[in-house]
Amino acid sequence: MVTESRPPPRFCTATIRTHVEALTSFVDAGFDTVYVNQIGKEQQGFCDFYRTEILPRLRA
Repeated sequence: MVTESRPPPRFCTATIRTHVEALTSFVDAGFDTVYVNQIGKEQQGFCDFYRTEILPRLRA
């Protein structure tokens, strides 16, 4: 059986809606774990952004 191989989806944006929509699409597809990461030096800012802007919208 031959299957098509694709790179995992990625998105780079500071737009809250884009993050929420992308993560919601994974949940809707049946994923129960999704990993996100920040590449760069601003780790605390990334964590704060997710804590205050993204996670509350996903839990709503």
